[in-house]
Amino acid sequence: MKICVCGLWHLGLVTAASLSELGNKVYGFDENENTILDLKKNISPIFEPGLNDLIKKKSSDGSLVFTNELNSVSNEVNIFWVCCDTPVNDKDEADVDSVKNFCKNIVNTINRNITLIISSQLPIGTYSSLKKELKMMKPDLKIEIVIIPENLRLGKALEVFLNPDRIVIGLENSILKDKLIKIYGEISEKIIWMSPQSAEMTKHAINSFLATSIVFANELSYVSKEFGANPKEVEIGIKSDERIGFKSYLSAGGAFAGGTLARDVKFLQSLGKDIHFNFPLINSILDSNSEHKDWIKFMVNKIIPNEGVKAVIWGMAYKKNTSTLRRSYSVEIMRWLKERGADIEIHDPLVDDFSDAVFDGIKVLHNPLDFDPDNNLLIIGTPNDFYSNISVSEILKVNPKIKIIDQSSVLKLDTIDFKELYNI
Repeated sequence: MKICVCGLWHLGLVTAASLSELGNKVYGFDENENTILDLKKNISPIFEPGLNDLIKKKSSDGSLVFTNELNSVSNEVNIFWVCCDTPVNDKDEADVDSVKNFCKNIVNTINRNITLIISSQLPIGTYSSLKKELKMMKPDLKIEIVIIPENLRLGKALEVFLNPDRIVIGLENSILKDKLIKIYGEISEKIIWMSPQSAEMTKHAINSFLATSIVFANELSYVSKEFGANPKEVEIGIKSDERIGFKSYLSAGGAFAGGTLARDVKFLQSLGKDIHFNFPLINSILDSNSEHKDWIKFMVNKIIPNEGVKAVIWGMAYKKNTSTLRRSYSVEIMRWLKERGADIEIHDPLVDDFSDAVFDGIKVLHNPLDFDPDNNLLIIGTPNDFYSNISVSEILKVNPKIKIIDQSSVLKLDTIDFKELYNI
């Protein structure tokens, strides 16, 4: 199959590279010329395990081609897969129109029947409204719209795309099923077919459920730590119940960030207003998550006076095992400490570019244990797997009196018991 994947950030790059690996001819389109120039040099704008190697491999054999000129490929393909990010503001409110306009720009370049697959995060109702708008634009063309909700798992995105537990596909025209099965090859026999509206709602439901699980686990952790219980042990106890399971999002840690989960919660909140229904549970998710965001600030204020903070932060990306800094809570904490006049050092094993002005005056460490011995505070920000190999004893060798805030219980507790670590 010949496919044009539109929007080459995390979702689009993983989708394009994976589809080419499945035997499809893929054209990757992005409006950003610099992004395309880098990709043609096999330089990915984001880190994802195995992605750079797969891009290089598929570019070399000609099955993956990058371009910033949509007109150059519009006659080559009849399937356009929309994977562009749905922008969100600081309040996690999504700019839906930007994605819809992106789809309209695609349709403006063609004069024949096409299939438009949408994986970008959009609220339920987008399929119906977009279908009408595209029909008005090109009344003589048959433009099929298929909703395949993104299933992006940062840090293991290729593995999940190429070995999915299931694939959710929303469509109206069942004739398209054979075409879509051919695109995916033989990676999954479990394709869940449903209406486009149900596929849109499924994405909201999944992300809101995950957000609820995170908030629930974090609220439990407050009580656990206060009474000397280990949230990690409580987590195992909960997940061992077969009605919940070990893959559930019940790991206590930082508040969720980045917009991915919050965007769908916001979608549902907005829908509630539209139908004049106040979702008591859903409306409380973001409030609880915002409250939890201040836990690190609360602990810093509790253990160190307002002045004299010398801190090192490990893990700066917005999610573990990735390189993206956008909407990172660790960066937010760094800004807050900086405003308090703190001396700050940072480390992240996957982030190469700290050129943004927000990092001016911040020392970047190449080795996390090379922090200044005079530092009186260590914050484990993003719970990167890299840090799980570092023990508390190694940290205390650098400074035996340093205070440690390990919100996600990442470090190896070899010389200090759990209660002592958290009752700092």
